[in-house]
Amino acid sequence: MVFPGPVELGRGVVVNPGDPDPIEGLPRVRVDQDLLDSPESLAGAVDRLHRGWLARERVAVELAVDQEELRRPVMEERPLWQLGTDFTILRERLHFLVWANNWDCRRDTPVWWWGSKAAGLGAAEGGPADIVLRNGEPAWVDGGPREPLDLPVVHAESVSVGRIRRGGSPARLDPELDPAQRAAVEHGAGPARIIATAGSGKTRTLLARLAHLVDHRGVEPGLVTAVAYNNRAAAQMRERLARQDLHIRTIHSLGWAIVREALPDARLLDEGEVRGRLRGLVPSRPVLNKDVIGPYLEALSDARLGLADPAEVEEGRDDIPGFAEVFRRYRYRIERHGLVDYDEQIYRAIELLLRDPDLRARWQSRCRHLLVDEFQDLTPAYVLLLRVLSSPCLNVFGVGDDDQTIYGYAGADPRFLVDFDRLFPGAAEHALEVNYRSPTAVIGAGNHLLARNRVRVPKAVSPAPGSPDGTDRLLILERPDPEVTGEAIDRIRGWLADGVPPGEVAVLARVNSALLPVLAGLDRAGLPLNSRIEPGLLDRSVMRSVLAWIRLGLRPEEMGRLDLLEAVRRPSRGLNRLADRRLQLGAYSLADLGELAEGLEGRQAEAWLTWVHDIRGLAGKARDGKVAPVLRRLIDVIGLGRSAHLLDRNRTRVDKAGHADDLVALLRTASVYSDTGTFEEDLRAVLARHRGAGEVRDGVTLSTVHRVKGMEWDRVLVFGADRGLMPHDLSENVEEERRILYVAITRARRQAVVMADARRPSRFLAEMRGRPPRETPGSTARAPAAAKAPASPAEVNPELFEKLKAWRLERSRAREVPAFRVFSDRTLNGIAARQPRNRRELLEVSGVGPTKLELFGEEVLEIVRETLESVEIDPPSH
Repeated sequence: MVFPGPVELGRGVVVNPGDPDPIEGLPRVRVDQDLLDSPESLAGAVDRLHRGWLARERVAVELAVDQEELRRPVMEERPLWQLGTDFTILRERLHFLVWANNWDCRRDTPVWWWGSKAAGLGAAEGGPADIVLRNGEPAWVDGGPREPLDLPVVHAESVSVGRIRRGGSPARLDPELDPAQRAAVEHGAGPARIIATAGSGKTRTLLARLAHLVDHRGVEPGLVTAVAYNNRAAAQMRERLARQDLHIRTIHSLGWAIVREALPDARLLDEGEVRGRLRGLVPSRPVLNKDVIGPYLEALSDARLGLADPAEVEEGRDDIPGFAEVFRRYRYRIERHGLVDYDEQIYRAIELLLRDPDLRARWQSRCRHLLVDEFQDLTPAYVLLLRVLSSPCLNVFGVGDDDQTIYGYAGADPRFLVDFDRLFPGAAEHALEVNYRSPTAVIGAGNHLLARNRVRVPKAVSPAPGSPDGTDRLLILERPDPEVTGEAIDRIRGWLADGVPPGEVAVLARVNSALLPVLAGLDRAGLPLNSRIEPGLLDRSVMRSVLAWIRLGLRPEEMGRLDLLEAVRRPSRGLNRLADRRLQLGAYSLADLGELAEGLEGRQAEAWLTWVHDIRGLAGKARDGKVAPVLRRLIDVIGLGRSAHLLDRNRTRVDKAGHADDLVALLRTASVYSDTGTFEEDLRAVLARHRGAGEVRDGVTLSTVHRVKGMEWDRVLVFGADRGLMPHDLSENVEEERRILYVAITRARRQAVVMADARRPSRFLAEMRGRPPRETPGSTARAPAAAKAPASPAEVNPELFEKLKAWRLERSRAREVPAFRVFSDRTLNGIAARQPRNRRELLEVSGVGPTKLELFGEEVLEIVRETLESVEIDPPSH
């Protein structure tokens, strides 16, 4: 062997404490027990050694601990939410970095251990390099990052899997790769961040890199794994490569494979089975027409994919009482029975890898070269899984676009790409900034729009030569609201009349229910549809209430009991229990309802008679035959608009429609189905006709933006670019809302049309034009709900607070839950300060949401009334 070897190999040395440096002038890093015992010092040393190894900078490691201590297997048992995305097993990485590319100079004669290992596989040690191959050629065994070198090299990765062969053949890359794509494919050593803007050929680049590693770099296929975001993308990648020797997985199939290797008898649960197991654990009692399990499903996903503390997830919502304990018991039970649900594939895989060093080592070997598509869509749990798998080298080729991060509700964060070098130290940066898909006008509008975002990688997206040009390639149309739906239908019919195939047209919206009027209009026009609207749309709370009210208005002389109970519940009047007791027959007339007010006094009598008056007024509107005035009265006069907003305030998932969105959708659908008498029948019929139509490939696609990542069409119509929808009222992340609109318009190859209500256009429309947003008048259906503010101590009524505390203790004992699960002290302070007089005012108190209002509202309001009456004081003004 030749010590220390060619300079370009960057080999360092490992020495004993106090020994002189075999190579003069090398920086020295001391590894001792103090370093191992200090997490901060250990992290700093590992980062320094990692970046030096990647850059082939020689270093002298002074090893002042026993080698066995350094290689001792690490088993990590802490909860994952305490680890976070920055976690790696530092001691494991340190052991690798000490020996990966360093001579062992602790004895008189330097030892190159990779040469010794190669000799065990049939090579001969010595000669003009490290080894002599069986064919007589000398070769160096390289322990640095795997990259092309102008030397005869066998890489240590090959030796570690029992193979001795020199590096690959000269590259023969796809001639259609542009210069930026080629540079990314030919990236040298270590991790790389590939910012691939919409339409820039990211999948082609990733697949070319995958083939390049195996075919031209000589990397063993068993050391390379490519990760696609979903099954459709993985299938497309396999089809395009048409090879059996390359491993392409989705992130969930990767997790499932890890789980099955550790637990061969594990079985995957479907959502129905998960619901069944949760039903026996959640403390909430079944409520008519309400999904009490759904919020727990969402919380399970938020806690696991977001690496969030279950207690903090519970604290952030009011509809999952006892979730932290449910989380613990649910996971314990499914683990005990060898069961895994969808998100548990990831969560359990991480836990198994961290707790089993042998399992971890096997999978890290399979992921020495990890290529990850759609990196911007990764959640914290996905990132942690990839960091554990790619350790100790952290060699990840991440392809994505921070400007297309639209799954923030699930934990996706553009900072994972912005700060890629922090997650994968020493990462190179490549940018694919030519959009080969979209028209020039769309690209320009997207650049204007995203320029206002601060959390992003700076980039200059440009059109490809020959891209469709002209101002008509992007049309931003603002029309009076009653005309928006008709204009959209006419635009689509015009495209089809011009010969555009239906399968090359898409209508995209921010939320699912916003597509309902377009579905109705296209169906009435007899056009083929590929609809992704959920069939259960009409079963949502406010939708259900609207239809119940309409049925009452149509038949005021024979109103069904269930419709009456639905209508009295929303908008809230504080009459739920009273109505349930008094309405015992199957049907009632308006006169019957009026008679049932006899014997009621005070507030209850007033509320009951107001309810009857509202039904009578609605019946008068319904007689006119047009459904739009009926809907407007329900929203503006009777108060369903306010109810929708109050329900929406406690929503945590902004990827789905809010209740206020549903009301806007119904109003717009009234321009298609205008008759009150057949409105519900028409709605149910159109949804039934297109149930499961999402598999029809030759129809006009109707979809939310969140469901079309990676897809494209010749013509795209973005429907409902209104204030309140874009940005969505429920979203606190305006930058992500911009990205959602950007993703929508960049699905278009030939033309994009954006449609909005002229009275309430999205502020983003002006931004796309490069202008400042203009102020627009408000909307009743989208009137913002009052903000919830904490109370100051000076405002709190002490007597009321003490009564509320006593009541809370009684209720918590009855429900066998801690007192704070009923209401926190902060919430009781808020009630004692605001002294709410009705359910609407109670809902404005921080910590009171629809669920707790339903459970405890009447009791709390009664305590407030009794307290105020006993001391004869006036409640504060509201």
